Amino acid sequence: MLSVESKNRLTKAFRALRREGLVAKQKFMCCRNCAGTKIGNDVEAMPEEERAKIKGAVFYTTQDAEPERNGLYLAYGPIETEKHGTIGEHTRAVGARIVKALRAEGLKVKWDGSPNTRIHVEAN
Repeated sequence: MLSVESKNRLTKAFRALRREGLVAKQKFMCCRNCAGTKIGNDVEAMPEEERAKIKGAVFYTTQDAEPERNGLYLAYGPIETEKHGTIGEHTRAVGARIVKALRAEGLKVKWDGSPNTRIHVEAN
């Protein structure tokens, strides 16, 4: 479980990521499947000029934020839409942006650089 201080740092990192063009959601939806679908639908409905600025997404769900978890695992990557296809940078590039923002806020992060591995924010 993240401390109050770490949660505040996480919120600051997510704000920074939104300024960089990522869709960044906290405690978003019930599961990754629902969250990914909702983000895709929301981005699909955006005007083209807004959609063109998007570099990817990062989120964690209410399941990811359950108190018994050891830290927090983040889902991330480009956004898949039916109408416009894939929107954003490659998964690895999105992950690198996220890790940089989290570390800039002083959070302890584990990620092996693989696009197939979720980013882990360590509990403290």
